[in-house]
Amino acid sequence: MVIVKVIKNSNPENNYLMYSCEYVFNPEKAIDTGGYGVSSYNAHDAYNQMVLTKKYFNKTSGNPLVHIVISYDKSVNDAQTACQMSKQCASYYADNYQLLYCTHEKERENSNYHTHIIVNSVNYNNGLMFNSNIPNMNQFCDYVSNVTGQKTKLYF
Repeated sequence: MVIVKVIKNSNPENNYLMYSCEYVFNPEKAIDTGGYGVSSYNAHDAYNQMVLTKKYFNKTSGNPLVHIVISYDKSVNDAQTACQMSKQCASYYADNYQLLYCTHEKERENSNYHTHIIVNSVNYNNGLMFNSNIPNMNQFCDYVSNVTGQKTKLYF
């Protein structure tokens, strides 16, 4: 079973958006990184591009991002497969949202891979905010199930 976790953090004082962008590019953790609509090579450029979208639509307060973590089951046992699934899963939001993604390998005895997807909370086409309600996230989980061939379980 694949676990999909949605993490929200709207505390502007800890600059969660910048922290998350830097986390994606952390060479000590990330096996593979990528992005859609933002620089996939530099955390500060990606951050600034997301902020410019927010400013353009005057949506600079509230939740700055949606952080999605997809934990693959043990059947995903090689980096190449995990990275390919990460890219496919992240592409779900690419037509409407700027995002970064990375693939990590857990550092535990029963190691498996997981993906972090950092999604700008502002739609770059129309300025609407990302809606992470249960029906919308269940649709994403259905997509993840199709990509992975596994059932998914959603957590908030």
